[in-house]
Amino acid sequence: MEEDGALSRKGDYKNQIRALYFKVLEELLLEEEKKVHNQNLAGVLLNEEFHKALIACCIEATFFVNNYTNENLTFLKLLELCDTQPFEFWMIIMSFVRFDPHMPTPIRKHMHELETKIVTQLAWRKGSQVYQLVVQLFEQSKSSETEATGSKTNETTREATHNSK
Repeated sequence: MEEDGALSRKGDYKNQIRALYFKVLEELLLEEEKKVHNQNLAGVLLNEEFHKALIACCIEATFFVNNYTNENLTFLKLLELCDTQPFEFWMIIMSFVRFDPHMPTPIRKHMHELETKIVTQLAWRKGSQVYQLVVQLFEQSKSSETEATGSKTNETTREATHNSK
C-alpha cells in the first residue's frame, strides 16, 4: 500500500512539473513575442539548452514546493540528469521567477539562493562554460600580447638595421 502512495506522488510530481513547464513556456514565449514584435519564435523553441534548463527549473521548483528531499538528488545531480549546465540554469532563473508576479516569496528566495550559488561557486568550476570562456579569453589575450610584442620586436629590429646603414 505504501508503494502505491509513492507511485501516486511520483505521478503527481510529474504532472505538476509538466503543467508548470508548459505554463512558464507559454508566458516566456508571450513575453519574447512582445520583445521581438514578430511571430517567429523558432530560435527560442529550437534552443535545446533553454528547454533543458527550464525543465530543471520546473523540477527544482516543484520539489521545493512539495518539500521533497532526496540525498541522492542534489542540485548538481538534477542539472546532470537534465543535461544542463549551471550557467544555462542561471540564465533562465530570472525569467522563471518573473513569469508569475504572485509567486510565493519562499520560492523566489530559494531560486535566488540557487542563483547566488551558481554565480559564486558553480559557474567558476573547471570545465564550466564560464571557466572555458575565461580560459579562452585569457589565451586570446596572451596571443594578442605575443603578436603585439612580436610586432614591436620586428619594428625595433628594422629601425636598428635602418639606423646602422
